Amino acid sequence: MDRTPEPAQRSSKQRRHRRQKLHNFDSPLGQVLDISVSGACIFRKGDRPVEVGQMITLQVDTRPEPLQLQARVIRIQPMGLRRHEIGVEFVDLAEADQKRLSQLMAQASPDYSPRAWVAA
Repeated sequence: MDRTPEPAQRSSKQRRHRRQKLHNFDSPLGQVLDISVSGACIFRKGDRPVEVGQMITLQVDTRPEPLQLQARVIRIQPMGLRRHEIGVEFVDLAEADQKRLSQLMAQASPDYSPRAWVAA
């Protein structure tokens, strides 16, 4: 029997891809704490604007054109009063977009990162 955990149940030791911790990587959902070629973790202050299973578009401002990543909300973890950690998994990410995202992660410094925008 296959006992591979579902993506929402994976711990940091079980992740498919290395995560890059980021600072100053904001989105309308909140601060993007880390990102990989398979997903991202977002810290949100305020109400929950999304639900688990909802599809969103994460747009990363890159040159020469923005990188648009389709993502599914896979978890929302309460972190205190009106604070949440939102985990998203990228869906159907093209190989070229994976490469661009990997290059972006390699170039990102902890003090300066591109901005990301989320559209429901």
